[in-house]
Amino acid sequence: MEVLIALNVEAFSDTITFSGRKNDTLQLSKRLIISESVRVFMDDKLVVVEHIDWINGKITIPKGRYSHENKFIIHYKYYPDTFPISVGPKWKYLPSLKIKKNSDIKISPIIKPKLNKQSKNSKIFSSGNIFRQLNMPEMGSSEFSGGLQMQLIGNMGNEVKISGVLSDRNIQLDQNGTTTSIETLDQIYLNISHPSFSADAGNIMYNHEYLKDHSIERKLVGIKNKFSANSWNGSSVYAGSRSIFHTLTIQGEDGVQGPYVLYGKNGEREILVLSGTEKVWVDGKEQVRGHNYDYTINYNSAEVFFTPNILIHSQSDILIEFQYTNFNYSKLFRGGAVEKDFNAN
Repeated sequence: MEVLIALNVEAFSDTITFSGRKNDTLQLSKRLIISESVRVFMDDKLVVVEHIDWINGKITIPKGRYSHENKFIIHYKYYPDTFPISVGPKWKYLPSLKIKKNSDIKISPIIKPKLNKQSKNSKIFSSGNIFRQLNMPEMGSSEFSGGLQMQLIGNMGNEVKISGVLSDRNIQLDQNGTTTSIETLDQIYLNISHPSFSADAGNIMYNHEYLKDHSIERKLVGIKNKFSANSWNGSSVYAGSRSIFHTLTIQGEDGVQGPYVLYGKNGEREILVLSGTEKVWVDGKEQVRGHNYDYTINYNSAEVFFTPNILIHSQSDILIEFQYTNFNYSKLFRGGAVEKDFNAN
């Protein structure tokens, strides 16, 4: 699909008497001209142009060929709608400040901050991007969406490292403005690590195995940490869980790739699926999420769409496991463990 952006174009003509200056330049009345449309005539004869400054509307003619009495008629087209011809901070275009040596104005010397050893060793780098996407289905409606992704990584000194991620790949945008709460972002994660300890904050995955064949696996929002000192090892977690685990069986429909709507345990429609918690099977085979794979999911609207890689029909058995929140309650999840290795030297 190609998106064309049309700009308004108007035609104009200038009659200019040559001034005979050294630069042999003709200044047009308009700026932002279309170079291909410029035609310069003198005595009904076409004049060859050496250079066209289309942004500032200036034309350079061959030097030394014309006198100051010659009149030129220039026909051209231009863009009447203005748009920025320069980018960057405006302070760069301010005139330089000139101060005489004998002036009474006193300028304080620049004092460089003193950095301690820890700040000198600190090197933190960040990067990110914001994107916008315009969807135009064949039915005629359109949808404007976007997303963001930011990364943070670095060394804080004293063997302390930090890393973090803030991302959301599906933010619905509206012409009246959009406000997104931090809880609805796909991923918020911050990690601080050291040889003796580590801490994770934000969207964390808690995994704990006990009695060999038993395990606890939950997606939480909070903080967890691990530490080790001498022969002691420990861990703790303090987080909130607003998720409910649910399994949903759906019968496919002929020629319908989606959306297949997810409901809560009590049949409620207003739910928010936690990102990354879903597992989808079709006829007993687990599917892979992604536009280039088997399915996509809108976590905000709780809808699943299948790609052309897998065709859904009336005999398709769809099984979906997922965690969701219905905003009605929140559960506190906390715990800790301390271990000692008596065999350590």
